Amino acid sequence: MSQPEAQATLLIDRAERYLIEQDFASALPLLDQAVALEPDNLRAWGSRGLTLGNIKRYDEGLSDLDRLLAIEPNNRTGLYLRPTQTLSPRAK
Repeated sequence: MSQPEAQATLLIDRAERYLIEQDFASALPLLDQAVALEPDNLRAWGSRGLTLGNIKRYDEGLSDLDRLLAIEPNNRTGLYLRPTQTLSPRAK
């Protein structure tokens, strides 16, 4: 595992603990860092997409899930979460 990959994994692990607590504001910057360190990390894109949806930034969340699916078209997380973002009410 490369250093950026290891660092991204640690950031995602920390962010996912915040997600369990529904502390989305604390999770998002960690996921932003993880995506910057490792742009092809599926877990980072999926977790960030979920986080953005939970803070009603639906279009950004959808974009992250689209990115995940562009990297791996049959990714179960992306295929499961994407419809929830599409059906979510849009912020005005």
